Amino acid sequence: MTRFAEPLRRLAVLTVAPMLMMTAACGGDAEGDAAEGQTFVLKVTDGANAGPLAVGKRDGSFDEALAPLGARVEWVEAAPSVSANLKLFSTGELDVSEGAFSPVVGALSKEVDLRIVAAAEQGGQDQSGIIARPDSGIESVEDLEGKRVAVNPAAKGEYLTLLALEQAGVPVDSVERVPLQIKDGASAFSTGQVDAWASFNAPYQ
Repeated sequence: MTRFAEPLRRLAVLTVAPMLMMTAACGGDAEGDAAEGQTFVLKVTDGANAGPLAVGKRDGSFDEALAPLGARVEWVEAAPSVSANLKLFSTGELDVSEGAFSPVVGALSKEVDLRIVAAAEQGGQDQSGIIARPDSGIESVEDLEGKRVAVNPAAKGEYLTLLALEQAGVPVDSVERVPLQIKDGASAFSTGQVDAWASFNAPYQ
């Protein structure tokens, strides 16, 4: 596979649903609920073995901090992508998630009601980029012209692709961006339905 790595520094972003912020702001009510034996459940993406959420799950610090407010954490298994989890936010199945700036900006551009509550610089520079199939004939960004590239729309994959094309001077409309989330993008790439895939984190590695 040919790889084009992302040259920019990335930031990890913690996003929350606005209703959660309102609940957290009402400390008196939360303490009252705790006294009555009621518990507010904070639904957080399961960080598996990477990132600050994983640390919080492992050492129990989140539950410890929330206990005085009558709240606890429920760890939710979800895709490692903010854009793939937007439906979970809108249906109340997820309150907090970690992700990059680009998908959050993409969500906000579509008027999805999210808030950025924390940001941290993320180590490692070989975490995302565009990979091409060996049989695609793609050896450089310029070779993407006339090809099909899988991207998660309005999120990191599409951002990576647009940035690479701009930097290489390739007309954006000369490359077909196929909107697919991570799991579907992996399938399309492995079966040859697309020529390249803008990927990140574990799938890219």
